Amino acid sequence: MGSSFILILVMLAIVLQLSIFRCLKKFRSFEYKSTYGNRHWASAALAPNWRGDYSQSQILSFRFPRDGATSWLGIGAYTQGFLLWVIMADAIAFSLFRYDPFEGIAISSTENYEVFLDRAVPDDLSLPDAVFIHGGRFIMGDCGDDGYGYDSPCKEVVVGDLYVAKYEVTIREYRQCVDYGYCRELPFRILGDDSHIDLSSDDQLPAFGLTWVDAQKYASWLAALTDTAWRLPSEAEWEYFARAGSSSVYYWGDNENCDMVASKAFSLLCGDIVTGPMSVGSREPNAWGLYDVLGSASEYTLDCWYYPYDSLHNTAEPIVSGDCSKRVKRGGGWSNSTSLRIRSRWGMPIERSQVDDGLRLVRDAN
Repeated sequence: MGSSFILILVMLAIVLQLSIFRCLKKFRSFEYKSTYGNRHWASAALAPNWRGDYSQSQILSFRFPRDGATSWLGIGAYTQGFLLWVIMADAIAFSLFRYDPFEGIAISSTENYEVFLDRAVPDDLSLPDAVFIHGGRFIMGDCGDDGYGYDSPCKEVVVGDLYVAKYEVTIREYRQCVDYGYCRELPFRILGDDSHIDLSSDDQLPAFGLTWVDAQKYASWLAALTDTAWRLPSEAEWEYFARAGSSSVYYWGDNENCDMVASKAFSLLCGDIVTGPMSVGSREPNAWGLYDVLGSASEYTLDCWYYPYDSLHNTAEPIVSGDCSKRVKRGGGWSNSTSLRIRSRWGMPIERSQVDDGLRLVRDAN
């Protein structure tokens, strides 16, 4: 969010710059013409030739203009100079300290949605088949120079004990929340160039095409219905259990392996065209018994979208600063064509989705 704050200030400074030159041409036409001739005021503002009575140094030192007849120019000049100094200070602070002027804002959407239970628990309610994962320390992110800075710098993170669902939430499980009247109904269809594939009849496919709000509502509904604290994982928790003790590019090693995952990211190597998801558990699990952590469906986390990593944040608590209108998703999906590296991450607006976006649930061991 710090970079966004700088951008906002820069835009304000540009608006003020335009306003000042518009007023110069209107109220000080003689001085303006002697300096800029017949140039349009917008052209002069965006590419000024700083000379004559009204120089940039005078604006920066708040000495422009001098008489009270044009006080609005004086206010604009003061504000312009102040903004320039704030932009410079904010840019230095953000670069050196990863300063976030909006830290802690907009965290309410991290909280669970309130669920009103007005029906009995369904007799055939599906519960996550969970694996107990011992907590520990691991290195999160990219320690090299690869990537675009979204997953760096690397840092050591401590994660507590967890129960993690073996499988991603399936269509059948999600539909139970729809039938209860709490979750949004989804068609579970894929629209292609030449085809319209309806996958809604396969209950063992991962629920796909979900928004972050859909995923959060499902987790909140199941937690309330079972009185068990099921939730989305934090981003650090996700990378910890996806790695399963490994430090490699993928949980099985550093090389692409067509037998481990189906995704467009591997299609050139594997020679097959991936057109949709596979039933949960179709491929080999990672070393801790978790299926489809890469490929199949992307998995949402609780964290707000931000980068680069804060090396001082070394717990598994979700990040609740940054751009909280977007949330981090991990693992890639069958439609992902770029990277299935464990450390790869994306930010998705909370009420938008891509065709292969889904979820996996966790709960604290205590």
